[in-house]
Amino acid sequence: MTIESGPLTMLEELLLRRRRKEDRIVQNLDKQVKAYRAASFENFINAGIRVNFLESETAGPLVSSNGKILGFNEYLVDIWGEELYRVSVRVRQNGKVQIRHLDSWAKVSEYLCHLKVKIDPHYTDGTPDMRSDLQAQWWNGNGKTFPLLQLPRELRDTIYSYAFGSKIEPYPTNKARLGARVKPQRGAALMRVNKQVSLEIRSLLGRQTPFLIQHNRIMALLLSSPLRRNHIRRLELALSHKEFINLFGFTFPDVQYETRWQAKALRGMQLKHLMLRFTPPSSITGSVIFDGACQRVATGWILAAAWPYVKGHPVAIGGFVKRQQKAEFEAACLDVKERFEQWNRLRVAVGHPEGSLADYDEWVDWVEDGEVEEEEEGGVRVIEEPREDVRRFVPDCQVGKLPPRCECDTPCAAEEWTDED
Repeated sequence: MTIESGPLTMLEELLLRRRRKEDRIVQNLDKQVKAYRAASFENFINAGIRVNFLESETAGPLVSSNGKILGFNEYLVDIWGEELYRVSVRVRQNGKVQIRHLDSWAKVSEYLCHLKVKIDPHYTDGTPDMRSDLQAQWWNGNGKTFPLLQLPRELRDTIYSYAFGSKIEPYPTNKARLGARVKPQRGAALMRVNKQVSLEIRSLLGRQTPFLIQHNRIMALLLSSPLRRNHIRRLELALSHKEFINLFGFTFPDVQYETRWQAKALRGMQLKHLMLRFTPPSSITGSVIFDGACQRVATGWILAAAWPYVKGHPVAIGGFVKRQQKAEFEAACLDVKERFEQWNRLRVAVGHPEGSLADYDEWVDWVEDGEVEEEEEGGVRVIEEPREDVRRFVPDCQVGKLPPRCECDTPCAAEEWTDED
């Protein structure tokens, strides 16, 4: 039997809470509903079985053998606040409450199986974070444990990857973000399971997951530990123009930016992927040097400043950058990377361990110093001349008037942006 449902007043809700605390039948029914919902995630997201049991005005009391009132023999089942059904109940000798359904007595779980399935809209229409939150609620409520460390390491790594997502924004709540704080990293609670899991996650994330850096101070925190630097293999720098120049250093007519130690630290890292992502052009950047600056010129300065510290890494350029600039810079970095790998193969062949890019830089400087003497004595050049497209990435201090005026065929404005030259 279906009865129209309406919202309860505050007084009715208060009285309902008091009576539910004293109603042993409702407590038993609620416990069985909770257990059924926790049995599987499919049940948990089924809003059709989120029911409340309300006292019926025609109900009679159910009395225990010692004369204590346990509850009532009839209740109204409130389904998702939309429908009310009148049902009869009874108490078995084992203390379990049963519901009268289809002319027979059934367990609460059997009754719930017959209710219409209605998936929680937070799961069907919600964001991935909403769906993750629902799953977290189910895990918190089902009282079960998961034998994580009994799984093979490969499966654990897969779980860690799904838990943390495709990118990591380190120190999400750090005040260095200046109000632009992000939501704490999904999966971070796994790091607190135990020491073994924490070490496995750190190792995996360092190898496979890019660390997204949007502030120099966050980069400084991330790279402050030599041990952490040794584990990181993928890095994405998505800085503003000003932050890029602050990081790599550059000399303008009236001001000089010194290179920060974080940029120099890149030479000692063994990166498998380094992304430099440029922000869109803007007339308000927080720097008079870049306010309304030509995007092609500004990115050219940044690439020139970055060249000594990123060359030889597997570099990718993204964001608002001209196609030709991107292609030339990536090709130049690849050229140095191939030379560096060849140098390392020769080191290993003669019994030396592999070196870092910093070691390679020292070797190149040493060879170039030796070249001058050999050439003066009629010797043979030891290394080749750098390619012509590499030379253009040597910073040119003659930058002209600031900010640089855009002379591109298509103006460097965000709304008119094109990566074509």
